[in-house]
Amino acid sequence: MGSRLLVSRDDPPAQQTLSDRYRQVADAAVKNAPDHPRLIWVLGGGRWWLATNGPPADRAARQDAIIASYERALATVRAQRGAAVGRLEPDWGEPELLMSLAWSHLNKVRPDPAHAETYAREALALVPSWHYVKDILLPQILAAKGGRA
Repeated sequence: MGSRLLVSRDDPPAQQTLSDRYRQVADAAVKNAPDHPRLIWVLGGGRWWLATNGPPADRAARQDAIIASYERALATVRAQRGAAVGRLEPDWGEPELLMSLAWSHLNKVRPDPAHAETYAREALALVPSWHYVKDILLPQILAAKGGRA
């Protein structure tokens, strides 16, 4: 749905309809599973965009709240590690949340490249071949730190 919103940006009525539908679906999902780590991760990008494009006065606080939700979701995923065997729940989430935490710490109003690097390296420890984290995000983080490893 997010891609359709982007594609329809030149059609305000269609964009409003899609936006309203997205909000309904997201609100229902949050109502049914407010602490579900994968839901938090899926909604996090949109929430980050809203925080970044919202009022400048509370931008940092809103970004920090999103980071805190990612951290809570990460704790939940780690606590459930291995428990998904035999259930319909997929066994994923930790590397994705680590990547999102790394990106978020790098791109917040007051960047924190040290925390970003920690999270990126944790993600790579789980998925060493992850092209985006290894070849794109980590070099951006190191550049923000002044090239220090």
